[in-house]
Amino acid sequence: MKTSLKFFKDLGVCDGAYAALSDVFEQAGVEFFDYDAGYQVMLGMEDELRERASASGEDGHTEVAGWFEWCFELRNRADAIMFFNDHIEKNEFKTDDGLVHLTREEAEAHIELAINEVIAGYRNNFAINGIEVTEAGETLHVLTDLETASWATFDKFTWSEMRGGMRYETTSPTEALAHHAYQSEYFNELEKLKVSQKKNNIKRLIADSSDTYEVWV
Repeated sequence: MKTSLKFFKDLGVCDGAYAALSDVFEQAGVEFFDYDAGYQVMLGMEDELRERASASGEDGHTEVAGWFEWCFELRNRADAIMFFNDHIEKNEFKTDDGLVHLTREEAEAHIELAINEVIAGYRNNFAINGIEVTEAGETLHVLTDLETASWATFDKFTWSEMRGGMRYETTSPTEALAHHAYQSEYFNELEKLKVSQKKNNIKRLIADSSDTYEVWV
């Protein structure tokens, strides 16, 4: 991974460490420094850096261990790996469930399938029942087509709340239909969730230009 003084400054290095880095770059006579080589140089300067950190007087930056930790974590930061736009984009895509896919299209198809299974499960388990009450007892009809259902045929309606399982009963077809509309809106939310997850919940694996350090973005 390539580094430069601008690289360190833009990524938020503290002033004391930046001054030390400036000296290293100047003494080496280079504009760019390999990250791994530079980290080894820092390790070899630990005593000097400890003194410089202690003398810096910056809140939270007077311990050299913090300087080393900050530099070490650069290898796990996407903004560091991508800073010079020379990173490698790999054909590995991860969804929120931790599964890795070989193409973005494969990852999107996985999200589509997973949410469609949820939708199908709810649809299979949610229905309004129309009940006819006669002298012989109650006859239950599962109303799968609410547009053509003859609401006046039934004396009451029952259903189970789709997500919580609570049981409902009413003699009002208007109330039953209103609840169905409310429940059906959840399907629209799940469709929107598919779009959102495809856009925002797929991460791609990238590596620095040397293909040494990787991060999901």
